[in-house]
Amino acid sequence: MYESPPWGYQSTNSYLNQVLLVETALGPEELLLRLLDTETAMGRIREEEGYADRTIDLDVLDYDGSVWESELLVLPHPRLHLRRFTLMPMGDVVPNWSHPILGKPLATLLAECPDEVVPTALD
Repeated sequence: MYESPPWGYQSTNSYLNQVLLVETALGPEELLLRLLDTETAMGRIREEEGYADRTIDLDVLDYDGSVWESELLVLPHPRLHLRRFTLMPMGDVVPNWSHPILGKPLATLLAECPDEVVPTALD
């Protein structure tokens, strides 16, 4: 788990970030819908636009290396490679992962990441 400041907006709150590798029989969109239901059950209220403080934010970052684009879901996550707070915990779980569109391994994405904020690893 990592702690980082907000990304894309100003706030005094920080975030806890974690990446999980799961096995599921659900398809990518069905998985996302279940995650959104979980967010709602945990008190998340989605704003219409922009970033804002939130109780929880669950995303599908990658789905078995699939490239997917629909109104509901884009895979891999379109900003995954721009955020250290996702790349660093992802490296703990799947260190040999490569971006299916950019064709770059995780280590290269981290080296090229424009996000200068390095999340703090928590024990």
